[in-house]
Amino acid sequence: MGFEYFPREDVRFTTEIYTKQFDDMPMNEILPDGNGADSTGDFVNLGAGRSRGIEVFLQKKFSNQWYGTFSYSHSISEGIDPRKDEVEYYPWDYDYTDVMSLIGGYKIRYMDYDWYKQYRESSVAKFTSWFPLAPADEYEVSFRIRYAGGKPFTPKTYSQRYRKWYVDANQDYNTERMDDYLRFDIMILQRFYYEKVNLVAFWDIMNVMNRDNPWDYVYNADGTKDIALQYKTFPIGGVTLEF
Repeated sequence: MGFEYFPREDVRFTTEIYTKQFDDMPMNEILPDGNGADSTGDFVNLGAGRSRGIEVFLQKKFSNQWYGTFSYSHSISEGIDPRKDEVEYYPWDYDYTDVMSLIGGYKIRYMDYDWYKQYRESSVAKFTSWFPLAPADEYEVSFRIRYAGGKPFTPKTYSQRYRKWYVDANQDYNTERMDDYLRFDIMILQRFYYEKVNLVAFWDIMNVMNRDNPWDYVYNADGTKDIALQYKTFPIGGVTLEF
């Protein structure tokens, strides 16, 4: 069930509520290996689960030199543990619960101003136009903020006897969660127009706050466990030619 509303010509708001039921889904058959751990066999149609949630979306199309979008989702995704005699739900692998994204930008056409036309022909512009904060024919500053709740995972146990990691056959699935994911990116884009070609220079700084965002756990052969992180602060710059 959804609702859509246009408070202005350049603004769109939508919200949706949904519920889904999944049955007869293919999944690997779970086979105890005799050592207290689970192994997987062929695919069988034992998968079942449910998901429900609400989504909100707000969009501001480009006008008056700026644009933006905001989206938020709250959902619960659960599967039925086929090992249990009674129906028992557990969080699915991608049950982030809360996901938010905010994107915005401001664009200005300096080429429409008389002072810029004089500046572009000056010797100062020839030596400074590639600076990130120097004016350009078209100049854009944008940002992106993304948040997601912690990803569920099933803890593994290390066997000193067999020297391997395993999931206990009697252990519940996805009982723990990783830390929340939060990332803030900024991009500066400069566009220069010429007679037969356009030059675009960009400067992109990802994960400005240098936050530790977990990706997954790495289980080492010696019994130790590390956390694999996504990119920390990562600056990127480049030039694109458009013909």
